[in-house]
Amino acid sequence: MLALVKYLLVPLIVSIVALFLIAWFGGPMDILGIDTVARRKQASSRLKALKDEFLANPNKVSLRTEIEESTRSRYRFERLQALSTLGLLGEHASPSIPILVEALKSRDSFVTDAAARAFLDLGPNAAPAKLELATALRVNVRNSTGLWAAEALGNIGDSSPEILDALKYAVDADSMTKDKARKAYRRITGESL
Repeated sequence: MLALVKYLLVPLIVSIVALFLIAWFGGPMDILGIDTVARRKQASSRLKALKDEFLANPNKVSLRTEIEESTRSRYRFERLQALSTLGLLGEHASPSIPILVEALKSRDSFVTDAAARAFLDLGPNAAPAKLELATALRVNVRNSTGLWAAEALGNIGDSSPEILDALKYAVDADSMTKDKARKAYRRITGESL
């Protein structure tokens, strides 16, 4: 029994602890392209600093471009953070809308959530993407991307038939987006569904 502990369990425990420490602090894991907690903190801080500097000086387009480039990072967390950061740029995010629209069409639900949430944060500045948001609402009527899309459409406030039809569809689909779609419809038209 002592041999079992000595030769099997101790090396196993040491290996698990070593992997945890490497994952937490980076090191070889970052070289291998594996996302680490340290890498996530670094990416989050860098994107926040880029956003703050860009909002202080919107003429430095290279800062927004760097945020946009992060949406194509090999690290998923950094991509999601970059999409969220674009949503916080307000009126200055207009040139980035095609990137958000592309993300809204992703097969990765975390990416579509981040893009829809970014459009929500943009408020009326997301108007150029209203048709894509209406499509996203219809396609994602049963998940959180649909929630964010419905709310974003309400913030845009456009009463075109395509938008109102998408909101009605979400209400009629008896989906988790029903309440947000109902509120958005009321906000746009002043009428209840």
